[in-house]
Amino acid sequence: MEVTANLKVGPYASCSNVASVGKGVTVFLHCWADNIYGNEWWYVRVSGTSTYGWMSSDNLIMGFLDDNGDGVQVREMCGA
Repeated sequence: MEVTANLKVGPYASCSNVASVGKGVTVFLHCWADNIYGNEWWYVRVSGTSTYGWMSSDNLIMGFLDDNGDGVQVREMCGA
C-alpha cells in the first residue's frame, strides 16, 4: 500500500468500508475493473488475512509476480 486507505465493498469511493489497510501492508491483486468514472480499482486480499475488498489503484504500489513460474504476469479484468 502506498498510503493508509479504506478497503471498499465496491469499486467506488462512496461504497461502504470493509477495513482500513495501512501504508506498507501487502495486498494480493485478484482482478481489476474501471468504474463509470474511468477510475481503475482492484479486487484484493489483505496479506495474512481472509479480508477481501476493492482498492483504488491510486492507493497501491503496483508490483506483479509470476506466481506459478511460467514467465507470464497476468492482469485479469474482473468478470471477464
